[in-house]
Amino acid sequence: MRGLRRDGRGAGRTDRALLAERIQAERGTDADGTVVVVSPHFYVVTNLDGKLKLRTARGSYRILTAHEVAHLYAQRCEQAYDDFAHWFGPELVLPKPMAVYVVRTEGEARSIGKRYFGGEGIHMNYAFAYNNRIADGFSGNGFVVSLQEQHDDNAMHGFCRHQIGHILFSCWHITN
Repeated sequence: MRGLRRDGRGAGRTDRALLAERIQAERGTDADGTVVVVSPHFYVVTNLDGKLKLRTARGSYRILTAHEVAHLYAQRCEQAYDDFAHWFGPELVLPKPMAVYVVRTEGEARSIGKRYFGGEGIHMNYAFAYNNRIADGFSGNGFVVSLQEQHDDNAMHGFCRHQIGHILFSCWHITN
């Protein structure tokens, strides 16, 4: 996975310019603390710095940084993609990474829906959009999830897997 914090640390030289550009473009979601991670199939943007609690193996909870949230959700999304490919075949190819916005509030989610998915109440884009609207053309489909709406990490994780399934089925149906 490639990732970049706002301070410019954490990525290879070739990735820095691209990710710095994407962070600047995504600042509309949050002026401070926005983190972008790009994995093979996903483009994850989050501003959940110090807001999300994750249950540890010992049963206690730990509060994550936005950087940790971005990497955790990129990893989970890749696992959902792999699970889909396992059951429905690996021939599904997404020409661009799927955008996943993991944000604090429903207001931010509505703003992202309006900006990228076609309307304030729209939280996702199925199949593949050829209009270069999502993430300014970096992604062809995607969704947004808010902590305020889902309340905790378990619900957000389930919501993300569900949305990824919807989007991948719509792409799979078109290409297969």
